[in-house]
Amino acid sequence: MSWINKMKYKKINDLQKDLEFFNRQKLEIVELIETIKSLKKGLNFLSPIGGGIYIDTKLNNETFKLNIGSGKIVEKTKEELIQLLTKRISDIEIIEKEKNIELLNLQNK
Repeated sequence: MSWINKMKYKKINDLQKDLEFFNRQKLEIVELIETIKSLKKGLNFLSPIGGGIYIDTKLNNETFKLNIGSGKIVEKTKEELIQLLTKRISDIEIIEKEKNIELLNLQNK
């Protein structure tokens, strides 16, 4: 196998791994959205605090705290959070489309 073919094969493999990663990300976000939709004020559930340790938790309201980076936390409503997560899926799909085009172009060379 020539050096060029090896590089092409590696790039194709990397793109396929990227696409698998994006698919997993989207699935995780969809599951998160479904979980958020199911949360209601007064709901009791277990919350992880680390090291496989959980505490009983009661949801006192339907607002959520979101870490936006650099230790900054903002409050979001359920609807705002779902909208944000839906936007993340759209952003991933844009990148996914670009990667698919790149992959097709490489495979057709």
